[in-house]
Amino acid sequence: MQRYIEWTEAISVKEPVLDAQHRQVFDIINDLYVMGTSAPRAEVLRILRRLKFFTLTHLRCEEEYIRCSECPFFEEHKAAHRKMAASVERYIADYHRGQLDLTELLAFLKTWWLGHIRTADAEYVPMLPAIGDSDP
Repeated sequence: MQRYIEWTEAISVKEPVLDAQHRQVFDIINDLYVMGTSAPRAEVLRILRRLKFFTLTHLRCEEEYIRCSECPFFEEHKAAHRKMAASVERYIADYHRGQLDLTELLAFLKTWWLGHIRTADAEYVPMLPAIGDSDP
């Protein structure tokens, strides 16, 4: 399968649950890339809904990790998550109106996820309790 975005050990946050979730979101982005908007409408919507579901699921999980870590920039991280969730909603609305720019969506997703993992996630993960000390 063609890959648009690749998860590698270089971007691992060294937390197995979060890394697995990041890989899953990347797989969904790659499914959307391979399928494209020329696929049947129901299939594109299925992928977009999966993207929304796994994005929201991951962001909630991540917020629980951050809250448990007593990270000083929890509110900023949470605000970035809300902005991302709103963007995904906007792209889905664009698709329903027949105005989705898939190239723009894919570029946004790639830039946001890679940037967020490498910067924001990298800031709080070292503050997490040792694996097994908490169960977010």
